Amino acid sequence: MKVNKNEEIIAQKHEAYISRFDRFRYTVIFARRFQAFDYFLHNTLLCQRVVFALLLPLFVFPFRTEMLANKGGVEFGEP
Repeated sequence: MKVNKNEEIIAQKHEAYISRFDRFRYTVIFARRFQAFDYFLHNTLLCQRVVFALLLPLFVFPFRTEMLANKGGVEFGEP
């Protein structure tokens, strides 16, 4: 069976840039939006403010893309 090029692109996980830990943190950040777009079941645990508050310390660590950008010499705020 021939794989559609669009499906191949969508299936990419970009693991070199986004780790599983980062994916989890993005899910926590965007939980309400995911619920609004029906990516989650309603009343998902991650959509509750108490859970977000408990998981807030996880955001002290930089995302992998931030580390790669800083490692490459990219300075934020410069034109």
